[in-house]
Amino acid sequence: MHEFDGDTWKFKALEDYVAYKELDEFVHNDLATQAHVNSYRLSTTDADAFPKTCTDTICDRKILTLRDALTHFARQTTVSLCTTYEVTVRDFFKTYFQTNPAALFEYVGPEDAKGYVALRDILQVESHTELIVRLADRAAGAASKGKYGQVYARAFALCGVPEDKELLQRLNSLQVERNKFIHERHRPDCGLNEVTEAHSIVDGAIEGLCELGVAKGIPGRYTCIRPTMRLIAKDIAFVIKKDI
Repeated sequence: MHEFDGDTWKFKALEDYVAYKELDEFVHNDLATQAHVNSYRLSTTDADAFPKTCTDTICDRKILTLRDALTHFARQTTVSLCTTYEVTVRDFFKTYFQTNPAALFEYVGPEDAKGYVALRDILQVESHTELIVRLADRAAGAASKGKYGQVYARAFALCGVPEDKELLQRLNSLQVERNKFIHERHRPDCGLNEVTEAHSIVDGAIEGLCELGVAKGIPGRYTCIRPTMRLIAKDIAFVIKKDI
């Protein structure tokens, strides 16, 4: 039987955020970007035709190009975080339906024949368990469609637990931004603050689903909210940024 892998999805969201944050720190480090720009040299056929001011302009433009690229990657990171959310809720539904097959009724079969299972589906499996697994996967696809907030609320409604309404609104707003990036070529200024907010929303949603899974006994990996061990370090060292 499938298990909801809350740990992996929470790590995936953090991985996206940390990767962008590291890149942001590098691009906004004047020493680092200047060293990068200085690694290039202007090659011309006539040095007198290109004064130093021209070289300085090209270097300045190189730095601007880097920062424009950072804005692009901020949008891409936001989209990636949204994808992680989409995969997470589908994974949750898949595990929930396998654990609670009676809930499949509303999400299997056409609109006018809820709960209908084709004879072909029954004949293709070797056991009742395999049939439930297949139907759960299909139902998870149906249950995870719609607005992000609506889908999140659906998971809590299935479990009979009230959801965080503020988080629903934040999820919907995040989806609107994501859709603009992808479908409307929306190109706003986007940076660390926006990526931090997107990660906060997705991370909060994943934690909420993990808490729901623990509360309802849904099989899964939940050490991200229920640590199984504690590490005690006697000696520790940190890398800190030098004063410039």
